[in-house]
Amino acid sequence: MKWPYENELGTKEIVKYDVVVLGGGISGCLAAISAKSKGLQVAIVEKGSIGKSVENVIYNDVTNRNSYLEELLKNNGEELLIKLEKMGLKDDESNLNVNDCLKSKILSKNFKPTLVRQLRILGVKLFERVEVCNLLINENKVCGAIGIHTRTAKTMVFEAKSVILAMSKSSRIFNFNSEIPALSEPCAFQCVGSGIAMAIRNGLEIEYKN
Repeated sequence: MKWPYENELGTKEIVKYDVVVLGGGISGCLAAISAKSKGLQVAIVEKGSIGKSVENVIYNDVTNRNSYLEELLKNNGEELLIKLEKMGLKDDESNLNVNDCLKSKILSKNFKPTLVRQLRILGVKLFERVEVCNLLINENKVCGAIGIHTRTAKTMVFEAKSVILAMSKSSRIFNFNSEIPALSEPCAFQCVGSGIAMAIRNGLEIEYKN
């Protein structure tokens, strides 16, 4: 079978935006939507498919929970739900309050597609299948990122006034083991903590919140 993508090894594309968001999960999508609503030129860079990225679309049928979605709704509550409803998020059965949403598999299923649809409506540029390798630093300030397109091998350079690092934590370092859930959650295979690694390599301060 012939590889369906053009071989662009050795080529380079440079793009410039006001804000570049690294990571197309829930946090990245919400950050991009917020920045775009302020009239900025925004792009999201995702190593996988933005419509299917990471833990935000993985619903645990065993525990009947989506821990990421639960945490997001607990911290933002009704305000976030109102924004999502304006974007078109609907429950197939009824109007849900926050407590109902924490138990709703339907909301979890529809959550990410609603965000992606809003990104397209607003005109946020979506760069998919790009593995970001490192941050661009100029005078001790992050001014962009460089990556490789995982299908064509083209080098992608993203220059930006601001960079938002919203990449996933390291959840796929080991084979799944219920005894060490922090490091072996059943998330997408691209959840390897590469964003955290880039930050550490460049001496950026990292704050962990429980």
